Amino acid sequence: MKKYIAALAVVLILFVFPAISWYYLQSGYDYRLQSLDDLTPKDSLSTELFVLKGDTLKAADFFEGKTTIVMHNNHESVKNESVEVVLDQFENSYSFQFVHLVDDPLKYSTKVGEKELNTLFEIGNDFLTNHGKSAFSIVDQNMKVRGFYMGDDDGMRNLVEHIAIVLPRRPEKDIKLKRDLNQ
Repeated sequence: MKKYIAALAVVLILFVFPAISWYYLQSGYDYRLQSLDDLTPKDSLSTELFVLKGDTLKAADFFEGKTTIVMHNNHESVKNESVEVVLDQFENSYSFQFVHLVDDPLKYSTKVGEKELNTLFEIGNDFLTNHGKSAFSIVDQNMKVRGFYMGDDDGMRNLVEHIAIVLPRRPEKDIKLKRDLNQ
């Protein structure tokens, strides 16, 4: 009986556990590759102009160096609770900002719950505005539009998953030794 238990333990350790581990890692790898494929840049905002609180800005002034979620104005189907969840989850993240793209340049403010959002009006070729089917879009730090998302539950789930992939990590501080400071 002890021989069978020992043989079973050896088979589990040598074959079953590594196979389960490989399957788990492979599925994560495949998910990551699919997400990166979904997040290929769609277009660039480098030539766009926007109006923010009455001032005209180049896209570089507002989007460069920040990962931005743009909520499109034309979607009333988006639940405020969904937007609040996204804001609560990511608002303190490194380089994150959330803006509301409106179709009227005189709208300067939008509230979601107790939070006041930056409100933009697009001037020029209206790349973001012309994607009327989508409720949200992600713009990365290099002003590349990475994806468009609907306001339904599946779209919001994909938005949150993709934000987590696109958001950069906070740069770590360099460790400085006292002996290096004295020189």
